[in-house]
Amino acid sequence: MFWAMLLMVSHVAAEDECHKASFLQTDIFVRLERDLQTSPLQQQTKACNPPSGWQGICAALQAEDRYVPMEEVISRYAGLDGYCIFGELGNWTRKCAIARCYENARPFAESYSDWYKTYLLDPVSTPKKLRMPNGREITIRDHQYPLDDLYCLANGWYDLPRSPTVNNFTYLVQVSESSCRLLETTVPSYHNMTLNMLIKEGTRDEKRLEELLRSSDPVVDVDQSLVDGMKFHAAAKCVLAGGKGAVCDIANCAMRGCLSFDGAVGYAARGECPPV
Repeated sequence: MFWAMLLMVSHVAAEDECHKASFLQTDIFVRLERDLQTSPLQQQTKACNPPSGWQGICAALQAEDRYVPMEEVISRYAGLDGYCIFGELGNWTRKCAIARCYENARPFAESYSDWYKTYLLDPVSTPKKLRMPNGREITIRDHQYPLDDLYCLANGWYDLPRSPTVNNFTYLVQVSESSCRLLETTVPSYHNMTLNMLIKEGTRDEKRLEELLRSSDPVVDVDQSLVDGMKFHAAAKCVLAGGKGAVCDIANCAMRGCLSFDGAVGYAARGECPPV
């Protein structure tokens, strides 16, 4: 769903507790444990005071802004959140701006629950096994937006404890910031990425994964370029949030699914994950 919403931007712009498994062997959890030792967890209720009826949009971008580094675009609006600056792109930015404002990502994550049920409960949602570059095998059932699963898996977000990820915004931000610090050092174009680059990467990754899923092979190999694409997408969310990261996407991953001991993704929409 993240990807469907992102790719819709291209069309508009053109017109004008589960098993913990680290699929990429990143050190996100080491970083997180270190951070949590120095920062108490506490849920806050409100981070800003928007006007009545605020829709999560605080800027009117120009068509050419999609080709300008996002950091540069955001720098024009001192003190404003990158998500609301890009809020007019769609719910993925607008609703996340609201979630970040109120320091509560649960409504954002819940907003996709009914949508997931429309296709994850379909009989055609059959298991498909993927082999990650490190040899780890995982099984998914999402054939409509499979990049959502790969996105959550590649960035380690299906590995997180689901309840605090959805319900404790302070914890969620710390997880996200830890992820961003790692991505800043590993994604080459981190500080220069544009919206157009993000759209092109999403389109390319979607096409590649759909080709893999059409294979009749019992196990299909996910190449490193696809994993890098998932990292690129997460890095873009870090840039939008000024290093605070993809808090809304991370919460959505936790609300959406979980990992079983055999490497299968369970889906909340199918009743396969504990409630959060």
